[in-house]
Amino acid sequence: MSNPYSVDRQLDAATGITTFWLKLDRPIPDSWSLDIGDILFNLRSSLDHIAFELATKHLERTLSESEARSCYFPIFRERPSAKKWNSSVKLFGDSVQKKLEEMQPYHHQDPDAQYLGFLNKYCNIDKHRSIHIALTAIHDFKIGPPYKVIMNIKKDSLVQDGDEIGRATLRLKKIKAPIEVTMDLLIGECFSETIGGQAVPIDQGLRLCHKHLVWEVVPALRPFLN
Repeated sequence: MSNPYSVDRQLDAATGITTFWLKLDRPIPDSWSLDIGDILFNLRSSLDHIAFELATKHLERTLSESEARSCYFPIFRERPSAKKWNSSVKLFGDSVQKKLEEMQPYHHQDPDAQYLGFLNKYCNIDKHRSIHIALTAIHDFKIGPPYKVIMNIKKDSLVQDGDEIGRATLRLKKIKAPIEVTMDLLIGECFSETIGGQAVPIDQGLRLCHKHLVWEVVPALRPFLN
């Protein structure tokens, strides 16, 4: 989306403080939420397809109907009980089970930030709670001379149309001509659910997830698919 936003400002003559507001001139298309959900579903489904092939190769036969229904790529943000883990990987060989265990998000300091944890978190939100609402986040907002910034919005904060994003005072005591203000506003569309209190850019999150699946998961499991 090109130039979907602008910044409004208003001077309080009594205090000398100028307040800046975000103005979204063109809202994010509703279709984005559906597209995001489709991408997440396809990424998660690709893992389950891999799991199905791994099970078929290990058993050297076609899976029964009940086995096919219970076959999936396990993802746990918290370490499961031995019984639960064994149930989730019972269709795979020992070497595959070891590889899958090493990939689990619960090994990560922030499980939701790990690529499989990230994918699972947003897929579950999309399936069970609500379709992702693509929100806008301020990644950075800078106000140049002649203003002195006295309040700036927190980096990666989610914002809506009309939200205050900064306050500043003029460095100059006397103004003889109209002031040209330099502003650097970096903005992007993010998932409605944060991770660790931080907004997650949609494009960055999906690209990183896809990259890890292609360059880490597939190479690690490919030997067991041959």
